[in-house]
Amino acid sequence: MTDYCGECIWWVNSSDMNGDGRRWCVYAHRYEKATQNAKDCMCFAPDGCLIVSSICEILDEPKEKWLTLYEAVKEIFAASEHTEWLSAYYSLAPQIADRLGADEQRGQIADELIQEYIKPAYALWEGGNLDQSAKQYKEMVAYLANRYLGI
Repeated sequence: MTDYCGECIWWVNSSDMNGDGRRWCVYAHRYEKATQNAKDCMCFAPDGCLIVSSICEILDEPKEKWLTLYEAVKEIFAASEHTEWLSAYYSLAPQIADRLGADEQRGQIADELIQEYIKPAYALWEGGNLDQSAKQYKEMVAYLANRYLGI
């Protein structure tokens, strides 16, 4: 599978577009087209939400509400002081999602994640506490990385 800049969080979240359709990549510090092959890019991070999607699929719950939260949190983390964490997240998230999906207790764990992390993060976000909401999400990812990856 080929990855393209147009599928990357750094490109998608950039509002700096020049006249020929290129957007500024905040990580690579250059303008790129959506169709630019990102094969050799060390900072490619797919624009998606693997962990939230996995939790919702396990619980057979609509994910639109939670994806709204994820998008808001992602925008906070796309700020320059969080780019390192976000890059690490995108390297860990597929492994975490796979292991969560394979866990024999996945239903119970997914329910706990919704109750203990995602719903509180959503309430914080709705109340305008964006940094606290992002912190709550980050804590969930740390918990899952420890549980499934030992880190």
